[in-house]
Amino acid sequence: MLNPGSIVAGYRVERVLGAGGMGEVYQVADPNLPRYAALKVLPVALSDNSEFRARFLREADIAARLDHPNIVSIYDRGQTEQGQLWIAMQFVDGTDAANAVRAGAMTPARAVYIVGEVAKALDYAHHRGVLHRDVKPANFLLSGPAGGDERVLLADFGIARALGETGLTGTGAGMVTLSYAAPEVIAGGHVDARADLYSLGCSLFQLLCGTAPFARDGGVAAVVAAHLHAPPPRVSERVPGLPSGMDAVIATALAKDPAHRYTSARQLAAAAAAALHPVLPAVHPGPAVAYPVPAAPRDPGRRNLILAAVVGLSVMAAAVALAVTMIVRSPAPRSAAPPSSATPRTSTSTTPATPAAAPPAAVSALPGLLLPPDQIASLLGVRTMTVSDSSSHGFTDDTPYISDKECTGPYAPADQGAFGRSGSVGAQLQLLSNPDGPNAVEQAVIAFPSAAAAQQVLAEQQRQWSACSGRTFTVTTPNETPTPWTFGPLTTPGGTLVMSFTSQVRSSVSCQRAMAARNNVIVDVAANGFDVGNHGVDVLNAIVAKVPS
Repeated sequence: MLNPGSIVAGYRVERVLGAGGMGEVYQVADPNLPRYAALKVLPVALSDNSEFRARFLREADIAARLDHPNIVSIYDRGQTEQGQLWIAMQFVDGTDAANAVRAGAMTPARAVYIVGEVAKALDYAHHRGVLHRDVKPANFLLSGPAGGDERVLLADFGIARALGETGLTGTGAGMVTLSYAAPEVIAGGHVDARADLYSLGCSLFQLLCGTAPFARDGGVAAVVAAHLHAPPPRVSERVPGLPSGMDAVIATALAKDPAHRYTSARQLAAAAAAALHPVLPAVHPGPAVAYPVPAAPRDPGRRNLILAAVVGLSVMAAAVALAVTMIVRSPAPRSAAPPSSATPRTSTSTTPATPAAAPPAAVSALPGLLLPPDQIASLLGVRTMTVSDSSSHGFTDDTPYISDKECTGPYAPADQGAFGRSGSVGAQLQLLSNPDGPNAVEQAVIAFPSAAAAQQVLAEQQRQWSACSGRTFTVTTPNETPTPWTFGPLTTPGGTLVMSFTSQVRSSVSCQRAMAARNNVIVDVAANGFDVGNHGVDVLNAIVAKVPS
């Protein structure tokens, strides 16, 4: 144990922050900047292991490249004069979630919030091919007052990976982690990001209940057997008043088969938030409902495009009146960037198989790929749909309206953020609305030089949509009340991207987004209104069938 005032690699020790199987952690003064850092000094037993030492240095370098507001930053790493490995990282002035549980300061709402913040960090790392392998409440660092402004940071990226790769998980640190270890980790099977999701589910359970899902009372063998074979306990039976829907969340997160778990950390977090605050069944609107006529474009260069926003809820003869208003969005100019900067980054997600070779669809053929209004009306099961606006001049820019600027792509079709620098060679967009109700559809087709280029853009969009899954965002338009929405999980049936987002004001109002690539064309669709179901997918499939292949 180092004493206050000791110097390690130039860092001056101020005080001990904690100690355990992975060594000691100290608050230290940075030798070059007016700030504190956290210095972790690893045990001699680990430092003396040459295989672990090499792995630790590599993994620390990988973790140092992670730059996210919910991940503890790594500043430096090295070894003491005595040969002990150390790592210097961001100092978080506060506590951790495990201590908050022990202090009785954890509520279900706080637990779900913390898991939601950790989920952002995990998805960010997973999309970059980095696993954590030691997800647990003790690594959830908390700073600031409990509530929406509380900072949550995930610590210890890299060290657990180094342990796992060198087979040293039998150390004291590994035994503690056993409470959150996925079955495939314990069994020595293939491990991927879904093992971290299992650990996040165990952590959620502990934050809600105060104990890990499988208690250690029966010893290590009993914990191992429970992770491998026992169904997870029901949290609603342990915490009075906790909605039973949380049981299904835990059961999915802790599924023995990784294929049956959530596909992203944000999806898990969104399910937990929805279970904690279940939405009451919507009252079907009665005959008193009135729908305003969508506003006309403000000038010939502007057009009405899609987003259904709840602007009024009133009760009249036990019926709910809901008005749907259309957002006016501006077409953004096409990017003049050179082709070398227009190539999307390679996605870590699985890229759908490239279609069979076929002549690329001509830009002049794009208008003919869009569905006529009567066909869309038939797909939606409504009497009529009319064209409200159409355009072949550039993409739309939604950044002024949506609070989460990273999610403009999954928010609306043919968005500048998604396609402005994608190397597209043409696009056709069209908005259709139902004059008798709130249903609206936006259909867009975007052409690329080749089928391979279209598939590459689709793969990048899959990465972006997955990153936005589970996020809540706010839409703000002129003269309207800001409205919150939440993205649901991303699914990829047959290589198609499908994701919906739902109004937090009225749960029956939602928008289903769907995107697919065929030949050199990306088809991008949004369908919104009451209980849209699979209307977006139905429209998309009908357009895809028209693309030559």
